[in-house]
Amino acid sequence: MCIDSAGRWLGGALETEIAWRELILFMEFSEVKMFAWLGNRKKRVMNQMAALTRAAQMATYISLRNSLQPADPASPRDDEKELSGLRAAARTNILYGNPSNEARRDLDLAEEHRAALRWLDHTPVFRELVVQTLRVIATVRYGRTDAAKVDGEPILVAYGTEFPEAPTPDSYQALLVRALSTLTEGQQRDIAAWMRRGA
Repeated sequence: MCIDSAGRWLGGALETEIAWRELILFMEFSEVKMFAWLGNRKKRVMNQMAALTRAAQMATYISLRNSLQPADPASPRDDEKELSGLRAAARTNILYGNPSNEARRDLDLAEEHRAALRWLDHTPVFRELVVQTLRVIATVRYGRTDAAKVDGEPILVAYGTEFPEAPTPDSYQALLVRALSTLTEGQQRDIAAWMRRGA
């Protein structure tokens, strides 16, 4: 999946080979923990977890967009809002290993990549959220297709060892709630409404 500057999901997926050390964590999670809590509820739980990963990506996009708003709280011009949205979308796609549709918009994607990593370095709750979301996405994919591939390999290699514990449904949901609490109430409501519409 890929997110655009307006927060809409676009088709496509970029899959890369998983790093060896991440493969160990992934296999521990998928074989031991994932199947321990899936049981007969496998499909429903996987769908719920997949929906939470989309909410996590939307929260990341909104947080990135917030960080790109002009310092002057006076209402920004439309072109500034659009550029903030484009950059936030590009950075979100970079962090989650999604293909970017922003290249045609004259963004310097190498600079956006560096900026996304700087932002991740300075936002601990989102750093953990991105890592754990990538793990959940990989596990859900594995549970559905037996494909041992994962998006966002560079992020997992760079930051995965900081969070050695594989997420459980409860711990992942609690982490998402912590990340959402950094957003405004209006933004939280927007994500909730988006989820209710069947995102």
